[in-house]
Amino acid sequence: MPSIYHSHPTGNQFFKNAALAFLETGHLKELWTCIAACGNNSWTKLSRLPGMGEIKRRSYPSELRPYLRLQPFRELIRLGLNRTGIRNPTARGGYFGVDKIYQNLDKKVAKRIQKSSEEDLGVIYAYDDGALRSFEEARKRGWKTIFDLPIAYWETMEELLREEAERYPEWAPTLMGEEIPKWKKERKTRELELSDYVVCPSEFVARSLPKTCENSGKVSVIPFGSPTIISQNEIPEQKSSQKFKLLFVGGMSQRKGLADLFEAIKLLKSQNIELNILGEPLMGLQFYKKQGVDFNYHSTRDHQSVLTLMTSCDALILPSIVEGRALVQQEAMARGLPLIVTANAGAEDLIEEGVTGHLVPIRNPQAIATAIDSIAVRSSDELHQMKMDCLEKVSSLTWVNYRNSLSQLMSRALSA
Repeated sequence: MPSIYHSHPTGNQFFKNAALAFLETGHLKELWTCIAACGNNSWTKLSRLPGMGEIKRRSYPSELRPYLRLQPFRELIRLGLNRTGIRNPTARGGYFGVDKIYQNLDKKVAKRIQKSSEEDLGVIYAYDDGALRSFEEARKRGWKTIFDLPIAYWETMEELLREEAERYPEWAPTLMGEEIPKWKKERKTRELELSDYVVCPSEFVARSLPKTCENSGKVSVIPFGSPTIISQNEIPEQKSSQKFKLLFVGGMSQRKGLADLFEAIKLLKSQNIELNILGEPLMGLQFYKKQGVDFNYHSTRDHQSVLTLMTSCDALILPSIVEGRALVQQEAMARGLPLIVTANAGAEDLIEEGVTGHLVPIRNPQAIATAIDSIAVRSSDELHQMKMDCLEKVSSLTWVNYRNSLSQLMSRALSA
């Protein structure tokens, strides 16, 4: 039976669900990551201690434990150094930096493939920045390679962010930090070249790929699943006298369109709209306060507190310039919030225009202002119905469907 080797250094929700999909088909051979709290292993015990939230976040379903292959050394030290504030060794290119951790795990997987039996028929499923060496080794053996690209391809991202730096020079430091080094661009390009199949979470990510991928038959769009959806009676009653509460969640960057949002709020000049921002300031909070827009700032917090804040608001806005598929959109819709987003935020499929929200063009404060006003002026009953429609819409996007789509892709790969 063909075997699937699946790897991701830090793990996340879609990595875990992909692993479950491969386990359900009976093809999962090994699951490579750095740290995993699974069953009652030592990492699970460590995750129960105070201050171990980062370890707890890497909890895995117990049925995956026999397949785990862990490489914790560098990642554990990186996490420890970050907690102490010692940043240089974890910076890009540093021995304990994320790039090195991705490369190290990739090399380990490549060596494992190299040592596999000559008769083995395998598939390697890996992610952006962590696939090169394992793909090279897999190709030597005639194995299939599946490349998961969770965010826009680097060429598209670089172009969009360069243009944003020119549009809003004062916001440029929030965009990207260091320029992508040449060696990393070459690595990303080569990973795509070596892939037999490419998995994207959104149509935007698929459109961001080079023209050579068009009509190639190798690209599949598989949206992420949604978190637990609240029931209709959990949506708070809307009072006509209260302000319309608009919520922005994410890094406070023009990459997520925050400068355009501020310009839109200025255009509205409404006393009935309350802007709430939850995220990490990338320039110091005072920079944002000087933009001439009143807003309520909410510092980063645990996930349940984020969901509670969402439920208290009326709509989510994310006029992003470049994303992959921001999960916050599905999280908000699962709490009954209509969306005002760009296609580049990666969830255009969630928008039924005027029913579950509005899709707005990037770089268009006027369109953003119009969309906000369109929802804000609705009556309490109309807004309540809109929230009901959002719950129904997002209910079709489940992690079960995500796993089923991946299983179908794997069947194609194994039968080709």
